[in-house]
Amino acid sequence: MELHKQLKLVPLKISEDQNGSYIVKDIEKNEYYEMPKLCVDAIRLLEAGTSIDEVETILIREYPNEDINMTEFTQQLIDLELVANMSGKELQSSTKKVKSVKDSFAWITPRFAKLFFNKKMMNLYMVLAIFNVAFFLFKSNAVPQYKDIFITPYMFLNTLMWIVLTFFTILIHEMGHVLAARAKGLPTHLSISNRLFLVVVETDLTAAWELQPKERSRLYLAGLCFDQLVLSLGIMGQLYFQESSLLFALSRLLVLDAMIRILYQTAVFLKTDLYYVIENRTGCYNLQERSMALLRNKGNQTDEPGWLKYFGLLNMSGVFVVIGLGIFYFIPQIYFSLQQYAIPNLAKGSFYFWDGVVFIGQLILFVVFLIVALVTNRIFKKV
Repeated sequence: MELHKQLKLVPLKISEDQNGSYIVKDIEKNEYYEMPKLCVDAIRLLEAGTSIDEVETILIREYPNEDINMTEFTQQLIDLELVANMSGKELQSSTKKVKSVKDSFAWITPRFAKLFFNKKMMNLYMVLAIFNVAFFLFKSNAVPQYKDIFITPYMFLNTLMWIVLTFFTILIHEMGHVLAARAKGLPTHLSISNRLFLVVVETDLTAAWELQPKERSRLYLAGLCFDQLVLSLGIMGQLYFQESSLLFALSRLLVLDAMIRILYQTAVFLKTDLYYVIENRTGCYNLQERSMALLRNKGNQTDEPGWLKYFGLLNMSGVFVVIGLGIFYFIPQIYFSLQQYAIPNLAKGSFYFWDGVVFIGQLILFVVFLIVALVTNRIFKKV
């Protein structure tokens, strides 16, 4: 590559992040890259019309302790399709189409969304979280049990109620992310994916890179804020309604659902909301991948922060949480429902027989949804 050449870069937006790094946005593709100040200085010089060799000379003078190689850096820019043309010669990447940002919630105005995410509301969510923890500490018998799902003698009704309830609470969780994003005027949309054996709905928060780290954290925590609100409503339902009433049983089910969702967030190895909060607050992006690379190299990477090796312990604690949820909730629920409801009902007549058939059909349907989520997720990754 001839160093006397000049580069014309695609439209870029550069914003300072944390720990001396910068976020560079490809405006046409709506993609974001983390870069150190050295790379940003090189980009700004190139944008000013400075030739490659002149940029290298300037950077060597300003960064005497750094290994400056503009040939390699230029090739990286080309590989990322950030170069429109070189010395007047248009590159193929410059012909790419502008990638539009899908915004399914543009109808939600920032003014309305800020009613849910402002300083006072964030303090309220914190108070609710403290209340929820204190409630279970002082009233341990209120901790949700796996049998809370079994409200009626009919399994298809129990399962249907849990599915419907979970569907709405998932939407509430994701609407927390959506409203937090719209409060900042950012575009977003929902998609279906999976985490292990769970079918999940995800909010696209890619545009959050437009914000400062502290503001990004609010977007990542927004779903948990709404989870705390749902959990509080379930707790208050238990305190208000009679224990023999259907509403009390539904309140128990609501608490069970919210509790599982909150505990699931601690499984950071699945890249949950809390994972992105930790990644964002530490400024150590691609935290999972960097941690795994450090483990593979037996801690010999001196350019990584020392605390990174302890992230594996946090990953392991998340694994134990998932195993615990399986042992104390999911497996007992499936076993109890099959042993006490579905299989015995197959031997009975009429309605009970079909109750068992429908429940087993619901289990099969869940597996089908999981397979669809897996296949869909893989297809979108290839596109």
